[in-house]
Amino acid sequence: MAKAAIIANALPTSVPWVDALHARIDRRQEILDRIAAAERKLGTAQGRVTVLRGRLDEARNAAWGIRAAIEREVAESSDASFKGRESDHAALEIAEARIRSAAPQVTETEETVRSLRAEIEHLKNVELPTCDAEIGLDELAAHMDAVKQAKARVHATESHLAHSQEEANRLRVSIPTTRALDAEREALAGRVCLGEGTQDELNALDREHAPAYAEIEREAAQGMQKIAALESAQRGLQRLLGDAIHQAEVLQRRTPAAIEQYLFAEARRAHAGYTTHMAKLVEAFIELVAIDCVLKERGLGGKHGLVPDVAQFMILPGIELPGSTHGTRLQPDSPDGAYRTAHDSHNQAVAGAVHRIKGRLADIR
Repeated sequence: MAKAAIIANALPTSVPWVDALHARIDRRQEILDRIAAAERKLGTAQGRVTVLRGRLDEARNAAWGIRAAIEREVAESSDASFKGRESDHAALEIAEARIRSAAPQVTETEETVRSLRAEIEHLKNVELPTCDAEIGLDELAAHMDAVKQAKARVHATESHLAHSQEEANRLRVSIPTTRALDAEREALAGRVCLGEGTQDELNALDREHAPAYAEIEREAAQGMQKIAALESAQRGLQRLLGDAIHQAEVLQRRTPAAIEQYLFAEARRAHAGYTTHMAKLVEAFIELVAIDCVLKERGLGGKHGLVPDVAQFMILPGIELPGSTHGTRLQPDSPDGAYRTAHDSHNQAVAGAVHRIKGRLADIR
């Protein structure tokens, strides 16, 4: 019990770099929440722009049609002073009023859309990357250990609380009562009323019971005092349990992000090696294509050459990490999602390699 009490009331050890990891995770989640909120606002604003533009276009088309009708009527009238029907001018005024009302609203809402887009862009490309950092296995293990400590604290507090409640219940059952003594006195008092006993006998019974009553009251008071102390501790344990559950839940919510950050760090390391080897592979491939070109120019290398025509361009899988600035983009807009050497840059690279190979051949003549 003493050990459980110590565990239940001991806070998990605070490790500075784990605290820093948790701060980054919390900050990242805060930014993601802000991005989500801004994107919801952006969707609403874009919908409003569409509606307002529709109203503005409708008002402009109405005004254009009314003006055209007025001009046609004036042109067809033989009365030089005729400026059009009053009803048409009234309708034109209404349409122009709608234009004057809708145009500023469109401008204002479009500015809101631009502002929200800029905010989202800033959050994604400036603020969010500041929450990404290299997280090693030791950091992840320390986080998981903090989760285990928090869960152990919850379990220990629950166990200690349950034990305290069981102890209080046991004490409540074991508190002595005066029911047996009261029943004996009540029976004698009833007989006295019936003339089957005397007041002296009742007084003697009271004197006989007095020490027992005093002892029962003393033991009951002690028991109630112990129960009150246990109930006070239970209220404290309830609050500690609530805090421990909250802390465990917070840490548990951070776990997916911590694992993600660790795996992203591993991916960045693997990505760096991948792009290094990719560059070397592309360089070697271009060298092969260049050698093939020189062979073909000289009528050498057989009918099909070294590199078949269908393999004149290299396709490599593209790996794009969140917020990554690593890697060589060979052709980011490939429809199949692969990075493909762009035609012009590929030809330039091959031409350069051909020139170097011819130069080496010229040097040994």
